[in-house]
Amino acid sequence: MASGNLLIRCDANVVIGTGHVMRCLALAQCWQEAGGRVSFLLGPGGAEIHERLSSQGVEVRTLSVAVGSSEDAEETARLTERCEAAWLVLDGSDFSAAYRQIVRRRSANVLLLDDHGICAPYDCDVLLNFAPDASGLYPGRQPDIRCLLGPEFALLRQEFVARSMNRAEIPAVARKVVVTFGGSDPNNVTLRVMEALRQIADPRLEVRVVVGASNPHGALLDNAAQGFPCGLSLLKGVRNMPELMAWAELGVSAGGGTCFEMAFMKVPMFLITIASNHDLTVKSLVRRNAAIGLGWFHAVTQDELASSLANVIGSQVLRQELADNAARLVDGMGAHRVVDVLGTWDRARRN
Repeated sequence: MASGNLLIRCDANVVIGTGHVMRCLALAQCWQEAGGRVSFLLGPGGAEIHERLSSQGVEVRTLSVAVGSSEDAEETARLTERCEAAWLVLDGSDFSAAYRQIVRRRSANVLLLDDHGICAPYDCDVLLNFAPDASGLYPGRQPDIRCLLGPEFALLRQEFVARSMNRAEIPAVARKVVVTFGGSDPNNVTLRVMEALRQIADPRLEVRVVVGASNPHGALLDNAAQGFPCGLSLLKGVRNMPELMAWAELGVSAGGGTCFEMAFMKVPMFLITIASNHDLTVKSLVRRNAAIGLGWFHAVTQDELASSLANVIGSQVLRQELADNAARLVDGMGAHRVVDVLGTWDRARRN
């Protein structure tokens, strides 16, 4: 059982999107369910995210200094003390070794979410990385750090876990396609996928494009949607992702937390890498034949994108293999496993 308060330090903005916050929200929900209280400390930006978090009954504070600075670390440490937090959670690429040393000197136990395996020394009590190949990233890790590695620890929000997914047989042709590139998509890969689907020109396709709250390309996407050769909807302010994934017969996405949601929901995945912290996850899923990965968005031509999409849309056998292999990786209980570790660790330290 969770005990006391949890403080989560992460960020969401146009550049990095909302993925760090949304996966930490899954951890917050599980901590609350176990009886604890949660506060978030966020850098500037992402007013919609503040509203989303507040609606979940967590306290949300905004950082008053530069993100990633020593002042950020000091402010975070002070808030940890004021909140009497049992655990501080750090999730983001701006928390350097120097930053972590500052909060470790003054904070409670520290949980660090890591995507790269290149941040040693880690200066934390528990290290979390739920990429499928994460176990190979930390050969020289400090022996006193508890490592939670692999997709059994994937953080899924309650709205996914609560949904019982008994998907019908994979259809011969995928007609229902959901496209989602997170809260921001600064390089507008969404538009490239829309244009690739336009090249396929199958009027029987139904495409639902999720436009994130911090996406700066709304006008361009609106223009591209005009006169589309098949049914296409641009969806903004989406709060029903589990329902969309249950509807979809193919998901086109980046390599962040959405991959683990789609795996749990048994949606065949077509992935395009848009950020360095997604690279390991995409490659790991591709090696397990749990996703089609096209690589980095800037290294793929428009014709290659359209051709690859058409191939996946038309191959029932391939999509069945992708969905089956991905579903075996994620059972939806990752957040519960993490909270169990934190709760047990905290009791052991107090006793």
